[in-house]
Amino acid sequence: MNRFYHVTFGLMIVGLLILCYYAPWTQPEPNSPNTHQTIGYAPVWSKTYAQIPAAHVDWGGAFAAYAAAIVFFSIVFGAIFYFFREKRGKPATHRIKSEHEKY
Repeated sequence: MNRFYHVTFGLMIVGLLILCYYAPWTQPEPNSPNTHQTIGYAPVWSKTYAQIPAAHVDWGGAFAAYAAAIVFFSIVFGAIFYFFREKRGKPATHRIKSEHEKY
């Protein structure tokens, strides 16, 4: 299970770091505060869209959806790496008694 945890959390951390570097930024529509317009992608900490009024990172929309996809695919890839590890299918000689010791 260590392989599953290491691969899953490693991919999750790398994916979320990349997402923080390419975060989706939005601007609310002037007529309706509930609709947003995507204006681009920039790091979370940047002031790239500071000159645009009310521009902010879309935390509850696209960012959350991308983060959920990253978590899902990290778990899938962690399970794949765990299932297809090199020890799979080989007999565990330290756990199985030999034929002579069974009787």
